[in-house]
Amino acid sequence: MPAFLTLPVLSRENSGIFLDAEGRWFHNGEPFAHAGLVELCNRHIAYDEQGRPVIRVGNEWVCVEVADTLFRVLRVELEPESGEVRQAHAILTNGDRVGIDPGMLELNPRTQVLYFRFDGEHLARFSRGAQQKFLDRALAEQDGRLGVRMNGQMVFPPGFDAS
Repeated sequence: MPAFLTLPVLSRENSGIFLDAEGRWFHNGEPFAHAGLVELCNRHIAYDEQGRPVIRVGNEWVCVEVADTLFRVLRVELEPESGEVRQAHAILTNGDRVGIDPGMLELNPRTQVLYFRFDGEHLARFSRGAQQKFLDRALAEQDGRLGVRMNGQMVFPPGFDAS
């Protein structure tokens, strides 16, 4: 088990573990060097009962400082493989496969980063590759406005009108 997960109880809330906006992990300012440790952290991210971002493995946990969102969209699966998108699924950093509801999308007009809400409350940030693949297929224009076309419907998520 990674040493940071077995720290004394007093250190759980001040673990020194940080997740940056691009999904890179750090401990006390140093990037994680071991790919297996990065994978373990990605697979076991969650929110605790108090809404704090944590890494939880079994009964062990540590709080994590997060720059942007705890979850990232690593890749998207679009159906069908060509033509208009009927369904889209996001593969998240923790391995979950989540359906993308176009009504839950938003684009940060300043950074041009795409986000979506899932499970009613969680926010996921698209990786550059996932965003590019999704928008290459789903971005559309209607009446001079940019939006997302999926399953025969046009949706205008927040931020798209400012792009």
